[in-house]
Amino acid sequence: MTTRPPNFFRDAQLPPPKGLDRNGYPVKPAMRWRKADNGRTLPLNSAAWGRLRRQVLTDEPLCRHCAAQGLVVVATEVDHMRGADDCSRDALQPLCKPCHSIKTMAELYGRTPRMGCDMDGRPLDPMHHWNEAIRADLASPGHGAEPEITSG
Repeated sequence: MTTRPPNFFRDAQLPPPKGLDRNGYPVKPAMRWRKADNGRTLPLNSAAWGRLRRQVLTDEPLCRHCAAQGLVVVATEVDHMRGADDCSRDALQPLCKPCHSIKTMAELYGRTPRMGCDMDGRPLDPMHHWNEAIRADLASPGHGAEPEITSG
């Protein structure tokens, strides 16, 4: 018969260490946008912002991120490239909804942007864990050399 250490039940009821939830995962409080400190110079429901938004989407109707990848996708949102307080025309870019959401999540929460998959279903992101074997193969010293032909 096995016995438990004398402090087993006492230690089991201790609160988790600071910064970790009860399952041991790091806790990061959700960032909330508050009207007082969001840094906007133009409210998003103002007529001035509506005119500026229409001008950006009229001047450049395609998503800038998708166009860089050779895709033709209509832009539906306007992104502040240098923060919400800079509403100058050169600080705004047209984006489609998915690109704007990915960019915003990367800025707010530090998540890496999703890059998608190729035609075979392999991730395009070279740092994805599925591409670990490819990275190891490229880092090997014999990469790019002609294979040896042996007669047998």
